[in-house]
Amino acid sequence: MAETETKALKRELHNDMFNIYNKAKSIGYNATKFRQMLAGKEGYLVAKSFIYSKSPTDGFTSLWELKRLDLTVEALVLNPKYVSLFTEEERCIVRDRLAEYGYQIEMREQENTDVKSIPELEPVLRSREYNNATAELRSKVVYEYLFHGRSHRWIDEYVIGLNPSESRGYQAMGILHYIGLKSKHKGFFEKSNLDDALVEIKRQSSDFKLLIENLDYVNQAKKIESKLASDIDAEQSEEDGYYKDGAIKYYHGKRYERNPVNRRKAIEIHGLDCKVCGFNFEKNYGKRGADFIEIHHLNQLSTLEEETIVNPETDLIPLCSNCHRMIHRKKDVVLTVEELKEIMAKNGKGLTV
Repeated sequence: MAETETKALKRELHNDMFNIYNKAKSIGYNATKFRQMLAGKEGYLVAKSFIYSKSPTDGFTSLWELKRLDLTVEALVLNPKYVSLFTEEERCIVRDRLAEYGYQIEMREQENTDVKSIPELEPVLRSREYNNATAELRSKVVYEYLFHGRSHRWIDEYVIGLNPSESRGYQAMGILHYIGLKSKHKGFFEKSNLDDALVEIKRQSSDFKLLIENLDYVNQAKKIESKLASDIDAEQSEEDGYYKDGAIKYYHGKRYERNPVNRRKAIEIHGLDCKVCGFNFEKNYGKRGADFIEIHHLNQLSTLEEETIVNPETDLIPLCSNCHRMIHRKKDVVLTVEELKEIMAKNGKGLTV
């Protein structure tokens, strides 16, 4: 395998390790030490250290007690897409460890690799529904239909947001039929993961350009949101050291800023440069700072007394950590972005881009 491909695979492994951390946290196990290890060391090296540990880690045993050994690093090492990163001896070590704790390895490995070839598409010429939908919306429609077997009506109501009394599934049907997805494709990938399904679709000789385009959009969005979720978790962990007993009075604002979907959309729209000083983390810190920026809620946070629909284009803005902290430095006097710009201008500072 070429060096560039190996590096890309290692980055993917690192992201997947953050993914299993987030999934474990969602079921009640917060592996803070594991997250700290990933923050300071390449995931591939962390995995190696787990493989050669003399006994299972505390995290491994905790996940065994929760009956979720599928969320262990050991299970991730056995994922077929990472076979080139680890020796057969290393895979044997983790296979034996998992088997000792009752993990059904053969079933799990088969589950990850048994991806069927998708039936031929039957596209129609009518394109109105497809062209009227955003790329994000189209990709969600395709994903829910293929991977969750959702009906046209369900998608119209819960993905597109139409009133069920006003729609009979025609909008979703129009999008899916234009691509060529019919009833034989519904739920076709229910037992497959997105990465493996994409590999299989791209392998087939038929022209699945539109389908691949939509699923690639979903895949990239999921990976970005996973990375942002780890940033948000690190931010929360740091903040917990400063504020106790609910002292943060801008809770509602933080809730929206710390939504990975909101954060991803804000970055897509506004970019990764601080809108006050122009600072860019990747330009200054290289790979360590790639895709990182903090997100600030433009509305006065005290006005958000209840759940509010947030528009990432008009309500959220990227700021570097310094500018964000200065805006919130005095809890009773939260500055606007323009006010902070004026302060910097008075001190001979301004946008660096």
